[in-house]
Amino acid sequence: MADASSPDHYILHCVRRYAAALAEFRYADDSDQSRLQKKMHDSLEACKSEVEAEKSRRESRLASDIRGNVRERKPLSRAISGSEAEAIRNFYAIPPAPLLDTLLGAELISLGDLFEGWAQDNRLDPRTMIELLGWSDGMRILVQAVGDEYAPLPPQEGAPVPLRKFLATKAAGQSVGLRRLDRQETPRIAEARFHPSFDPKALLRVVAGRDGTTVELTGAKSTFEGRFTHKAIVSPDRASRFWTELDAMLRVPFKIEQTLGFDGITVNVQCRTPVGSKTFEVWSPGSETDAGRLIILICSLASDVLSDASAIECLQNLQSHLLE
Repeated sequence: MADASSPDHYILHCVRRYAAALAEFRYADDSDQSRLQKKMHDSLEACKSEVEAEKSRRESRLASDIRGNVRERKPLSRAISGSEAEAIRNFYAIPPAPLLDTLLGAELISLGDLFEGWAQDNRLDPRTMIELLGWSDGMRILVQAVGDEYAPLPPQEGAPVPLRKFLATKAAGQSVGLRRLDRQETPRIAEARFHPSFDPKALLRVVAGRDGTTVELTGAKSTFEGRFTHKAIVSPDRASRFWTELDAMLRVPFKIEQTLGFDGITVNVQCRTPVGSKTFEVWSPGSETDAGRLIILICSLASDVLSDASAIECLQNLQSHLLE
């Protein structure tokens, strides 16, 4: 859950109100559905208003000479600094709350993966690449708020298919075709995004694809140094043990303990296998909690296969934030 200091707080507050009203609507009597429909409509309109207000706030923080390029989605006219790139990405990363009216949680995940994949095309100009990464972030923030099992009301018969729903459906179909593992339709992915209070952010991904299982870590030694990415292929035996342990965790009920603190780490986790999926956000989980054990499982695999000194140091630092 986003705290009150998060720039997405008010958007996600409206998102949760909408999702709660929708869940109540599904089981409501006919006499109560009209009231709930109005509540859903009002919540969605509030989502739209908050998205536009936040867009204006983030736009005002952009450098004046690049603001127009970003707003009009045109190539940048000059080189930009790392902080400017982060501000542009943040501008595009506003959770697209109005999409909840049409997209499934699984479709939001598919779009996040799709946009992140598109951003790897080296033919793109820097602004477009940053835009796609921001869109990917926004999709993932939104699905973390509502859960990957979220489903909107069925569309009216004959209603046109929105573009992003079409893209999400297409992306899911491509994922099945390209990443099918032993003829299982669901790709195996385990991802943890780390947001320490005072250290650089890091992203750790484990993916099973056609060529086997890979681990990829993106991070930085400090906030003053450039980011690095280290990637390695996992041996078949080690990969099999990892996915077997993850499957076992995904089969059982999962309890997320809500804790608060000042010096610690927020971790956003997404895991999907044919057995099931988990998407959650947690603050400095204990090593014996469900969330802590899953995060340690991912980090342990990375520690086993990544040999670069900067990767090892980064992983040790991330795990040090987990409570004993």
